Amino acid sequence: MDPLETECYIYDIRVGCSDVIAIIIAKEDEYTVFSWNIIENAEYDVYDVGLDFEVLWDGAGRMYIIDGRSLILTNERMKSRCFTF
Repeated sequence: MDPLETECYIYDIRVGCSDVIAIIIAKEDEYTVFSWNIIENAEYDVYDVGLDFEVLWDGAGRMYIIDGRSLILTNERMKSRCFTF
C-alpha cells in the first residue's frame, strides 16, 4: 500500500492461534479482511465486510467473521445471511 494514500490504509493486523494464518484489515469506504498465509507470504482469501464487523477464532484456529446480519465461515468459504420478513 502507498504510505501517502489516505483513502485506503491498513487498519489492523490480527492473529489467532493458527501458526499459518494472520489477517490484515484494510480500510477503504468499508473494510476488507485479507486472510494471509504467513508461511508462504501470500494472500489466502479476501472478504469484503461492512463498517460493523467482528472477527472471531475458535480453539482450532478457524476464523469467523460476523458482519451485520451475516456470518462468514472462512474455513468453508461460505457466507450465511439472516433476513427479516
